[in-house]
Amino acid sequence: MGTTEAEIRRGSNLFLGTADIKALSSMRIEIGNHSMGHTFFRSLSPTELETEIVESRALLEYLSGQPVPYLSIPYGNMLDATGNALTAARRSKHKAIFLVHAKSNRFRPASDIFYRVSPGAAALEDLPFKLRVMPMIRSVRGWVW
Repeated sequence: MGTTEAEIRRGSNLFLGTADIKALSSMRIEIGNHSMGHTFFRSLSPTELETEIVESRALLEYLSGQPVPYLSIPYGNMLDATGNALTAARRSKHKAIFLVHAKSNRFRPASDIFYRVSPGAAALEDLPFKLRVMPMIRSVRGWVW
């Protein structure tokens, strides 16, 4: 298409630069790890996971000047929370690993794995149902089906 990935990144203003990361840190906004290339972890070798998880965290810590204790697995699927991915995340001292299954965290598979629930554009009065009841229903549905 006559352009490079770097040119698209620069021209789109969709991606954070080093100054942006430092600015977020100075505003006391915690930085989380989401990997280098946003790939499906289930398709990666242990060496590739090292880059995606461990090196990404180290770079973010260097750029932000603060600890990066959280990893949100790209696409958030439990299938990407492979043994090798979890080993790399835990070895590099990630304290919490996030998935998107929107289930209840009462039934999470390990003490450092958490399910995310997006409230979306829910009205304030709908939040208890969306954030508490629906995750329980999804958890029970997972046992039944």
